[in-house]
Amino acid sequence: MAESFDDDKDLNRFRGLEINGAGLDEVNELQEVTFYKVQERIGSWNKAHGKPPIVCLATCNPAQNWVKSIIYNRYRENTLPERWAYIPSRITDNPHIAPEYLEALKELPPIQYARFVEGDWDVLDDVANPFLYAWSDEKHIDDSVTHNAHLPTFISVDFNINPLCALVIQNVGSSAMVVDEIKIERGSIDAFCDAVEALNIPTGLLRITGDAMGKGGTIQERDNSSAYIQIKRRLKLADNQIIIPANPRHVNSRIDCNTALKKLDIRVNSKNCKGFVFDAKQVQCNADGQIIKSNRKNISERADFLDCFRYFVNAILKRYL
Repeated sequence: MAESFDDDKDLNRFRGLEINGAGLDEVNELQEVTFYKVQERIGSWNKAHGKPPIVCLATCNPAQNWVKSIIYNRYRENTLPERWAYIPSRITDNPHIAPEYLEALKELPPIQYARFVEGDWDVLDDVANPFLYAWSDEKHIDDSVTHNAHLPTFISVDFNINPLCALVIQNVGSSAMVVDEIKIERGSIDAFCDAVEALNIPTGLLRITGDAMGKGGTIQERDNSSAYIQIKRRLKLADNQIIIPANPRHVNSRIDCNTALKKLDIRVNSKNCKGFVFDAKQVQCNADGQIIKSNRKNISERADFLDCFRYFVNAILKRYL
């Protein structure tokens, strides 16, 4: 059966389905919600004879989407759920593939060949209109930059329900070293503060900036306090350690960010900041200069870490441009 998500976003065709196993072909072309809907239905056929195992098998090609986030990355980090298994394989592992066919595949464009033949999950698509058009790996990636406890440290936050993201940036004058990133599932302020405390930043050298939307009151708190007030209380910060100007418009922010990348000394630890480096290379703009971020199921349209960088440029680096 086909997913047909465009015509059945509520996945009604799966309603009442009783199965003990499922096979998903090219799961990277399905929606994440469909994958979990199938997980929900397997094992629901109680009349099966012989107690067949409850199993879901799936094939996939490397893709920069939810499959990489919840399956491949967790396989690489050895954090897959206990009952899950990822079995890497390439087309060249098939002894029955004709050598002529493998030779013909070499005529594919380099990105397609790396992804579909060599099984490279990290190769990125060419981007037609990147937000950070001034980004350069040669200039901006420097894995030798690490956190220095004696330098001022900014935490630039983007408040999302899921996840809350932040960049850890050391700033001296017009230079900025992006040394780490924070990603908090389900947007917990307490978990964010735990992550900040774990960095052991001297209180006097810590500054918080980021999304101005975090200044709004939250009904979860008895006194309707904002996210920034909660952070200030928990981390015992003074008022002047919270720096939150109004959020910049995308068009203006794009000019400022790219000017900063061209003119200032900005370096990023790519090992610690994989999310930001991905955003720097993959997040795109439309013809009006607006960030394309309407589909959070597409990780190139989330732009969470890019937003953290935009807020930092707007609040701190803009004065040097």
